[in-house]
Amino acid sequence: ERIILPDTTILIDFMLKRFNNVLLNLNVNEKRMEENTKLYGGVIFSQKILLKLIEKGLSREDAYKLIQKNAHKVFGVVDGNFEKELKLDPKITKILTEKEIEECFKTKAYLENIDKIYQRFYK
Repeated sequence: ERIILPDTTILIDFMLKRFNNVLLNLNVNEKRMEENTKLYGGVIFSQKILLKLIEKGLSREDAYKLIQKNAHKVFGVVDGNFEKELKLDPKITKILTEKEIEECFKTKAYLENIDKIYQRFYK
């Protein structure tokens, strides 16, 4: 106890200072971040589609199978387009409208509370 507790608190102090330094000097390239969301055909948005399908009454297992099938078609393909694949899948379009699919691919929903999150972090 005489060794572990002091060493642990010193380590935590070091880690917090280092992490704070990382955040204070963080440079965000918004254009590059947006490009990264489009990597792998936009599969990064699959969770939102999955949740929308579940919300519409599909079981999680069935929704997952539909998402996975379409994600595998575009993942690793140079010009893959997950949103387009979903719009072409009759099982998906039977449940979701084209507009609902498009809404799931908008980044605005992910960023609407970003200022509040940073405010809480820096308090």
